[in-house]
Amino acid sequence: MIAPVGAPSFTEGLRAAAETFHSLKDTLKRKGYSTSVGDEGGFAPALKSNEEAMELLVSAITKAGYKPGHDIAINLDPAASESSKTDPMSSISLTTPSTPPAKWSRSGRTG
Repeated sequence: MIAPVGAPSFTEGLRAAAETFHSLKDTLKRKGYSTSVGDEGGFAPALKSNEEAMELLVSAITKAGYKPGHDIAINLDPAASESSKTDPMSSISLTTPSTPPAKWSRSGRTG
């Protein structure tokens, strides 16, 4: 998922998200991946790795003219309970982020 955290208004945020969505679609198409959209509006191509997914998102954000992490953030919803049927925590690495929690959200900037 993406979030237009640097947008000065809802309208500009919607525009940034739509431009990034179409940039990602073009990138996926160019690489030969499926661009079918699921029920929730997202792409679900069979990528080689999680790293490739992040690289494609960063590339799409940049190609749309935005700065990743500043104008548009990448949000994850990993469905962690599905990672391992026997031990859901077995493949999850828990780390402490270097950014303090007070800086995690920019919701005040979007409208």
